[in-house]
Amino acid sequence: MKEKTKSLPAKSTAAAKITEFLKEKRTAVLYGLAYGVIAYMFGGAELIFETAPLGLAFVCAAREGIPFAAAGLIVSAVAAGGDNTVIYLSGALVALGFRYALSFFLHRKESAFYALNDGLASRISSAAAGSVTVSLIRIIYNGFRYYDLLAAAFFILCACGAVYAYACFTDKENKNTEKYEAGLAAMMFSFVLSLKGAALLGVSLSALSAFALTLFAARRGGALRGVAAGFLCGAAVDISLCPMFGTVGFLCGLLSAFSAYIGVLFSVVAGLFVGLQTGGITALTSNLPEAAAASCVAAASEYFGVVKRINGVTDKKVKALLSSYSETVSYMDGLERREEEIKRLADAYKSISELTADISASERRPDKAGLCAASGEVFDEFCRGCGKRYECFPLRGRIEKEELLRMSSLIEEKRNLQSADLPEKIKNVCAHADVIPVKLNIKVSEYIKKLADHDKAGVVSSDCAVISKILYARRVEKDGMEQDEACAKTLSSLPYFRELFSGDIVVCGKRKKYVTATGADIRRIKQSAGELKAAAEKALRIKLSDPEVSVSSGLAVLRMQSAPLLSADVGIADKPKEKEIVNGDTAFYTECEDRLFCTVCDGMGSGRDAAASSRLSGIVLGRLLYAGCDRAVTLEALNQIIRQRRAECFSTVDLLEADLMTGETAFYKCGASPSFVLRKGKVYRIASHTPPVGIMKELCAEKVEFKLLADDVVIMVSDGITGSSDDAPWICDLICSITQRDPAAICDALLEEAEQRYGSRDDMTVLAVRFAEVK
Repeated sequence: MKEKTKSLPAKSTAAAKITEFLKEKRTAVLYGLAYGVIAYMFGGAELIFETAPLGLAFVCAAREGIPFAAAGLIVSAVAAGGDNTVIYLSGALVALGFRYALSFFLHRKESAFYALNDGLASRISSAAAGSVTVSLIRIIYNGFRYYDLLAAAFFILCACGAVYAYACFTDKENKNTEKYEAGLAAMMFSFVLSLKGAALLGVSLSALSAFALTLFAARRGGALRGVAAGFLCGAAVDISLCPMFGTVGFLCGLLSAFSAYIGVLFSVVAGLFVGLQTGGITALTSNLPEAAAASCVAAASEYFGVVKRINGVTDKKVKALLSSYSETVSYMDGLERREEEIKRLADAYKSISELTADISASERRPDKAGLCAASGEVFDEFCRGCGKRYECFPLRGRIEKEELLRMSSLIEEKRNLQSADLPEKIKNVCAHADVIPVKLNIKVSEYIKKLADHDKAGVVSSDCAVISKILYARRVEKDGMEQDEACAKTLSSLPYFRELFSGDIVVCGKRKKYVTATGADIRRIKQSAGELKAAAEKALRIKLSDPEVSVSSGLAVLRMQSAPLLSADVGIADKPKEKEIVNGDTAFYTECEDRLFCTVCDGMGSGRDAAASSRLSGIVLGRLLYAGCDRAVTLEALNQIIRQRRAECFSTVDLLEADLMTGETAFYKCGASPSFVLRKGKVYRIASHTPPVGIMKELCAEKVEFKLLADDVVIMVSDGITGSSDDAPWICDLICSITQRDPAAICDALLEEAEQRYGSRDDMTVLAVRFAEVK
């Protein structure tokens, strides 16, 4: 069975393209229609000498919607009728042709039929060409009159000046600047002037718009802007009305801070009173309807929030700002709560450490019973089988309990008995009076050591103390949330950023900067991302990442952040001691948050035991440093962990911390061999005289700070490389003689030379890092 299909008639290709174009270019079409209406109105605005240059000037000043603006000017020229149609139509065509030709010749890649990216000089030149055309045709038509010569000079000068004034308004890079306000003032004057002579139901549209624009300017910009707008609008209606409109603008801007409605009403009434004083009753009656209508319009706009929307503070934006603010506040509150939780946890571990330390102290303290037992064992050892024991102890032939208690008290008090502390009868009779105190001291020491070995509370106290310090050191950082007003101001002053980004430019962070610039019209961005990045780097004097640009509703948001100044290339070479399977040294490196950590650890001795100590050091350091723990606390934790091992052990630690973002670098040395820095053909030796970790209860580490430069090479070695001498001058000579800067090659050369000099009598390890500038 065959199925029948019926095809629907497809839309015509032309209609579909037009519909698609209107959907994509809806905003551009609306702007274009508005420009067409403005060009039509300005084209009919007549000035002195019977000239009308404002429409031509607006078409030459506009960068977008030029076909619509040209159409509006042409309609205005046709509506003029008579000779003026030919004159102004010719001038418009010449100006448009000149502008398109000049723009496509100079800015071919950046120009289109709908929008041109020509400069201000090109637009003024186009206006001058059109003005000269209008003036020449008029002079020829009217028979070379002096009046037309004066009109020509005025037309050319007025058209060129108006192009500059209108461009301050139409060029979006001028938004939020003084130029934009000047251009807006010129547009207001021209708009009121273009309505001169038009009336609706007996109400002058020119005077009505003058009142309304003055009130709007005063409400939006304050008293001073209100005065300026009032004088401009008054001059457009009638020069004699400037005081009246100026008074309206001043009082409206001044009183609106208390009440918008009172400000509008009182300013209009006061303005009419001034008009009565300057122009008489005629000025009052002729402007009263317009003033009343303008007051109603201003009050209605105030009621519906038109002024707020003009200022950009719509209810939708207010809600968005409040939502963003609440999210920020919630985030900051969350950080503070988290910080407080970490602090409470650190305080808890600190309290547990102090409590268990007290328990440990009591458990380590020898009691009377234990001391009596230890003393009794010593006396039994010497008295058993002694023929004179009944002379010393007549009752039982052994020391009495009371004497043991007295001896225990002496031991607990002195901790180091002498022969003089023994009872008189023992000193006078016993042949071992000189040896017994020594044996007692040894026995008591063994007893105390046994108590310490079984002291679990002391281990818990040490562990809790380390954990508490780690938590205190790893408090929540707010570095990325703090705004840098100075850097933001510096970026805002740059031409690229000032002209493109009409929104906020925000810079946050201390060590790492986060840059966000908003509000750029995507159609106006002609600079590449690399140019914006280079300008910001030069101004802020930091390295920045490639910009990330997101677009929403035609507006671009640019984001950048600090990038590392330096990159690191690491090489490691090692060799175990002769006849050993494993190397007792450990070398490692790790990178976290643009910080590089390099470590060389040398365990006590060689072989498996030394490897166990050095690898323990490497793992503890690597994990804690990668987790972001403070360097001093990390070393202290390592020292505590190694000391808790039952077997006697220690390890040297040579720790390098390099901040690749800023170049700030530091060595932390605990019993480590010297390190070396190769810079511009010179070798700098960095050494310290500190004990290894695990020997002393309190860690002793030396910190050496310096600033890294590009092409620096840092070399870290174990004592198998330096041999018996810490100076090892041959190392500096060899490093200087190595022409190849590859870290692996440097490590191999040092290891080979050390083996030739000293043989394999100790574990040998070399770690080298070469730092390079990030391009």
